[in-house]
Amino acid sequence: MAKTQGGTLSCKSVVGSGWRFDVARLGFEAAAVALTTQAATPPTVTTIAAAVRLCRALTADDTARLPTHAAALCGANATLCSATTIGGADGDAPVLAHVQSWASLAGLAPAAGPGVYSLAADQLKVAADGAAFSLLIPGDAWGGLSLATNISFVCVSDSGGASYASAGPAVNFNLSSNSLLHIDWPTPAACGVPLTSIGSGMLSCFFPLNTLNPIALGPGGMSLGGLFMLIVLLTIFFYFSIGSAYNILVNRITIFPHFIPNIAFWDQLVSRASNGRVNLAGGSGYIRV
Repeated sequence: MAKTQGGTLSCKSVVGSGWRFDVARLGFEAAAVALTTQAATPPTVTTIAAAVRLCRALTADDTARLPTHAAALCGANATLCSATTIGGADGDAPVLAHVQSWASLAGLAPAAGPGVYSLAADQLKVAADGAAFSLLIPGDAWGGLSLATNISFVCVSDSGGASYASAGPAVNFNLSSNSLLHIDWPTPAACGVPLTSIGSGMLSCFFPLNTLNPIALGPGGMSLGGLFMLIVLLTIFFYFSIGSAYNILVNRITIFPHFIPNIAFWDQLVSRASNGRVNLAGGSGYIRV
């Protein structure tokens, strides 16, 4: 992974370091994704069930998938909440050990547009080839620990099957430490699209490409060169539109192209340019204009 200068996160996309990732394919906007992992801890079994939404706070419907009584213990702004239960290996009812909010909207700064959040440089890392990215999102405090989630999304093709559509058995998550939850998530959503392929043509002269869609691509600003070109084009537009309107309404010149302001000058300029091309083709050189 290569460090970035930060980026943006929304339910539609993650943008950073010149790449856009279509996380809408993970379905976070519609509902949370359920994750479950088990570990043998003789003489019992420890199970961790989690609900993940990342871009939105978990709802009551999202946390209803967690074990009984766990939902009420998830943080109000939690986007990833897990419930750890112990037991159930021998048919006994599992016992709820603890509930932790590993990721929260409280750890993200709002950006331009509703539902868009800024990611600091240490919160987003993007692979140089756009084939992976990772998020580091702070969670709530728990037992004196500041929890956080590190999710590594890795690009896979759609041929991987239905399990790659959201989570499924392909997703692996474990505790890297008592305060860090690590998730490896293979998905086509991690196959980045370079921002230079999203917008092109004249608009790209005026705006950086990451400003063409501020909701999906994140914040940006107009360059000085783009501002200059915009002023030039607006000046030309108003010159011809106002001049033509004056000739039509005041001078009563209604025949095209005679109502164009200073039509004699433009006609002479075009004529001289045309003659210059003819003489150049004939080998007699340029004509001074």
